[in-house]
Amino acid sequence: LYNKDKTVLLTVPAGKTGAYTAPASVTAVSNYACINGMLTAVRLQGGVRTVGDGAFERCSQLSAVTLSEGLTRIGSYAFFACSNLMTIVLPESSTDIGSNAFASSGLRAIVVPAKVKELSNPFDYCKNLTSITILNPACDLRYFRFYGKAPDYASATATIYGYGGSTAEKWAKENNR
Repeated sequence: LYNKDKTVLLTVPAGKTGAYTAPASVTAVSNYACINGMLTAVRLQGGVRTVGDGAFERCSQLSAVTLSEGLTRIGSYAFFACSNLMTIVLPESSTDIGSNAFASSGLRAIVVPAKVKELSNPFDYCKNLTSITILNPACDLRYFRFYGKAPDYASATATIYGYGGSTAEKWAKENNR
């Protein structure tokens, strides 16, 4: 279901399964649009600029997400507890990744684009996460923490990669990563 001019995805109908592709007219996915949904794949085309808070939270069957260039914001808890979501490519246009955006997901590795200015716990409790690459050498990591204890949660021991002299390198050294 969409707003009147079909620019905002308000909700995915309860019980919808399989793949979903947002129409080209959609520029935003509203908060909690598909919470607890049964989708297996989501394709957000080039018009989508924001994914709201909790938009696909607890979509445990979701295993494939395609995000297009032009996306700038991924809200807090947007893909929280998407346990089958093992990989995702964040577009270079991404500037804001909300807290716990991918927490408790199945991610194995992630590359954070250079335009992201701050990270605040987006990957907590990711059992499979072993590698985080942060491309912005000045990314604010002041509130970047991991919760969950090794060996149960790989994110508790994930390796952080960044450029020499970057905030990522400093954080990794300070936290033995």
